[in-house]
Amino acid sequence: MFLLAVTIGVEFAVDASLATQTSVQDNSYTSEALKVQSGESIERLLRRHGFTSENVKSVLSSKWHKTGGRLIEGSQYLVINYGSSDYLDIKLFDSKHRSTFIFWKHGALAGAESLNDRSFETKLREETGIIDGSLLGTLRRVFGTPSIGRRVKSAFVLDLDLKKLKKGDEYRVVVEELYDGERFMGFGEVVTAALKVGGSWVERNFVFYEGGGAFLPSEYSIHERPFYSPVEYMSVSSLFSPRRFHPIFRRVRPHRGIDFVGSVGEPIMAAQDGVVEKVVRVSRRYGAGRYVVIRHEDGYVSYYQHLNSVEEGLSVGLEIAAGTQIGTLGCSGSCTGAHLHFAVKKDGKYINPAQLIRTYPFRRRGQVMAADVTKNRS
Repeated sequence: MFLLAVTIGVEFAVDASLATQTSVQDNSYTSEALKVQSGESIERLLRRHGFTSENVKSVLSSKWHKTGGRLIEGSQYLVINYGSSDYLDIKLFDSKHRSTFIFWKHGALAGAESLNDRSFETKLREETGIIDGSLLGTLRRVFGTPSIGRRVKSAFVLDLDLKKLKKGDEYRVVVEELYDGERFMGFGEVVTAALKVGGSWVERNFVFYEGGGAFLPSEYSIHERPFYSPVEYMSVSSLFSPRRFHPIFRRVRPHRGIDFVGSVGEPIMAAQDGVVEKVVRVSRRYGAGRYVVIRHEDGYVSYYQHLNSVEEGLSVGLEIAAGTQIGTLGCSGSCTGAHLHFAVKKDGKYINPAQLIRTYPFRRRGQVMAADVTKNRS
C-alpha cells in the first residue's frame, strides 16, 4: 500500500442568504467525527441528530446541490456543536458530486449550503492482493466498508462476468481518501480498478466530469456502442437476468433490463436519437410507474421506467435527440428505492443492454473522448 498526497480545489455555488444565517457569535464549540450508517439517507441522518420535521423540511427545500438518496456507508462526517443541541452544524462530503455541504440548525432556523473556495487534501491509496472468497468480501475486509467493492463491481459490471472470478485471482484498486485537515472523512471515488481474470489483467479508469464521471476500459474502445448512458453517474444495482428473485412480489421472474440507482430528481436522458413511441405520465401503484418508450434505428426500442416525472412537451411522435432530458429518476410503480429501469428491445424481443451502453451520457462525450487513451482503438 502507498499514500500519495495531492491537493484538489473544489468550487461550489453558495446561497448568500444562507451564509449570513449560519454565522455564530459564540466561538466556543466542539466537533465530533461520526460514521454514516448502513442505508442512511440525509433525512434519516438529520433526524438522528435532533432535527425536527420542520427542520428537515427547511433543509431539503434549501437552494443547494442535493446529494439525495443513500449516503456512502462508513464515510465520516463532522457534527459541530455550539454549546446547545439547538445550535449545530453537520459537515458532509459527497464524493459523487465532489462537494461539501453544511446542514445547520440554529434555534428555530434550519437550512443547508455548499461550501465555496474549499480545498481538500486527497490521498490516493493503492491496494493490491489476492481474492480470498468473494471480490466484495475481500475488498470489504481491506477497506473496512462495502462501498469500495460496490464501485469496483460497477466498473466492470457491464462487460465482465464477475462470477468467473475465483479464489486466488488478483486485484488492484486505487481509491481517493479524503481529509479535512488531519481528520479522515471517508473515501472518494475509485479512480482505477484492475482484475486478473483467466491469467490476463483488465483495467477500468475513472474519468471525472461535472455531475459525475465514467469508468473506461483499458483494453478496448467503448465509443462504438449504439447507446449512451441514460444517467450522469452509472451505479448498477441489478442486471438483465432470465431468473431473478423479485424483492416485492417474492418470486422468481425475468428482469429484462438494467437498474441504475441514484437520487430522486436526477435527469434521465434519451440514450440515442429516436422517435417517442409512448409516454405514461400517471403512475400506477404497480408495474413500470411513469415511463417513456423511444424507437430508434436498426430495430431498437428503449424503455425508461419508474420515473419521478416526465418532461413537459414530450409526446408520441416527437423526434428526439440523444442526450435530451426526458424525465427525472424516481420510484414510481413497483420499486424498493429510487432507480431507473432501462430496457432495450431488438426486433421486438428484449435483449441484454449491458454491452450496448457506453458508460457516459451523450452530453459528456467530448470530455470523455479527450481523456480516453483508448479512443483510437478498434
